[in-house]
Amino acid sequence: MNLMLYMSPIAVIALLPVTLFMEPDVISVTLTLAKQHQYMWILLLVNSVMAYSANLLNFLVTKHTSALTLQVNLFASPFLTGELHLGDNETSNVDCVTHCAGSWKC
Repeated sequence: MNLMLYMSPIAVIALLPVTLFMEPDVISVTLTLAKQHQYMWILLLVNSVMAYSANLLNFLVTKHTSALTLQVNLFASPFLTGELHLGDNETSNVDCVTHCAGSWKC
């Protein structure tokens, strides 16, 4: 957890100036969109929470198992997705949840 605590502020300090340099009108566009769409700030908050949760999950999996476990699961997921969508396999939501739970050892 200390890695996320120390990594997040440094990432903001490193990426914010670069973003403002490469996209100089991003602040005005964001404020214009916020005036047009009333739920934009809620969606931005939900997006930020989801990104933080994904990073937290990656760190927790690595901490409690090993980095190899995370790599194997990330390696197997595209193949499962391809098998389900490209093949003519009939699957249900239960099949997908069961596979995910089995691969993450929940």
